[in-house]
Amino acid sequence: DDNDGGGGGGRQGGADGSGGCVEDVEELSAGQAHSTGRQKEDSVDPLPGDNCWRAIYAEKQLARQADTLGVGDRLLVLSAGFDAQPGAKVPEEIIEEAARRSIDLSEEKPCAAFNLLEDLESYDYIICLDRRIRERMLSRAETVARQYRVDYTEWESKVRLMRDITGDKSLTKSAWELDISKFNTSDNETVMNDIESACAELLNAFRDRGL
Repeated sequence: DDNDGGGGGGRQGGADGSGGCVEDVEELSAGQAHSTGRQKEDSVDPLPGDNCWRAIYAEKQLARQADTLGVGDRLLVLSAGFDAQPGAKVPEEIIEEAARRSIDLSEEKPCAAFNLLEDLESYDYIICLDRRIRERMLSRAETVARQYRVDYTEWESKVRLMRDITGDKSLTKSAWELDISKFNTSDNETVMNDIESACAELLNAFRDRGL
């Protein structure tokens, strides 16, 4: 199913019918990136695949790593869901595993909804945790672009995979190297490890681009 969820941003879906919660890639505050002096601020909206919890963890992990590197004030991160209604409380086993990594998800309740038109215009990047969600996102974005006579190529450049922010790896990497797996009852640790390493690579790419 597509029971995607998002972090604590609490955004609601728009009239374009794209309401949902983005998971896996961490949720950053909604807003358009802008330049302030010599510091560049980037805005990122992580989108999940089939449930809401990856995005919530990705949001928290990306924000924490950015703070550790001293660039947290220049990176706006929100999570949301794609084609899903606000979700239920994060499962206890995921909360416990996150707590072992010093991330508190105990009060998180997926409630953010992705607004296709608004968010594609507002964010520098829409980060998808797996290729299936990216393909669906691009398909819908192309339809909306025709409807509103918007430049689809600009939107396409914003919708990236978490493990392939530059778009270069997709030509050489296999699916398991590009997709972040879903949480499950037996191996949440591996999923969190994958999200953490992907966040680190993502931040390195942003820093190379002047963040």
